[in-house]
Amino acid sequence: MKKFLSLILAAMAVCSVFAFAGCKDNKCDDCNTTENVKVYTDSKDKEHELCPSCYAKRVTDGLLGGLLG
Repeated sequence: MKKFLSLILAAMAVCSVFAFAGCKDNKCDDCNTTENVKVYTDSKDKEHELCPSCYAKRVTDGLLGGLLG
């Protein structure tokens, strides 16, 4: 019985981590600023909260990475 309860508690802990990992807190995922933060969806349908400068950096890194290697 103790193993079963431990398994249930562990499963609940894992689910809560996944639930709060993608929360929208209006902070940039890269630099943690709160100014002009918008939610962007990448090609894998994953959402990111980014400020304009971090978004531009990710776009340029993606383009250069695709062109160069």
